[in-house]
Amino acid sequence: MNRDYWDRQADRWEAEIFDSLSEDRTGGIRGALRRAAARHAEVLDFGCGVGGYLPFLARTFKRVHAIDWSARCVARARERTAALANVTIEGNTPRALARLEHRFGCVIAANVVIHPRRAVRERLLRSIGRVARQHATMLFVVPSLESAAYCEYMRRETAPRQRSSYDFTPAMRAPEAGVVSIEGVPTKHFTGDELTATLSRSGFRLVELLRVNYAWKTERLSPPRGLRSVLPWDWLAVTLAN
Repeated sequence: MNRDYWDRQADRWEAEIFDSLSEDRTGGIRGALRRAAARHAEVLDFGCGVGGYLPFLARTFKRVHAIDWSARCVARARERTAALANVTIEGNTPRALARLEHRFGCVIAANVVIHPRRAVRERLLRSIGRVARQHATMLFVVPSLESAAYCEYMRRETAPRQRSSYDFTPAMRAPEAGVVSIEGVPTKHFTGDELTATLSRSGFRLVELLRVNYAWKTERLSPPRGLRSVLPWDWLAVTLAN
């Protein structure tokens, strides 16, 4: 992971990074986490960024642990949760991962497994699996490739002069299938079937695959009334660790 990049993003996070939890129109993420909290007292936010999920997790679980690669993100997350006694945040280091090995019954990884290189994503999935107990509840939020294609279709149909948010031919030496640039940043997007297969190969058994729906304003689009029923979405995969 590029720590320098995320350190730079930390101070402009709210302007640059999409907030999946607060933009979730149908409450799918919160609902899945509440169901997990009924079975598990403790949760790990793997790749917590500046801590957007942490206040909700602190209200929902008895104990919350969070890790991130970026020292600046960790510092901002600690500032955000200074008054929350049940939250612990630390840097994601080999020593931390070793200490947390097989500890958690629930792990949330929101927009973490999105690196454009498959080898990096596979390392991330191994690290996430490493901190989980057997049969732990694992929640993954990732961008949907179907949604990106649908949003681009909708833009061309309803606002063809508007600049696209997506580049389906990212500037990479050897771009992988499903990598789409969002505002110039190559980001891995998944079809539902690909996500299911990817998680299965990494030792996670799918329980639910849900759409996390967002308002059209997040795409800077306002389709006519008859075309609004299908909303942009990310995938939320609820899995069990083997």
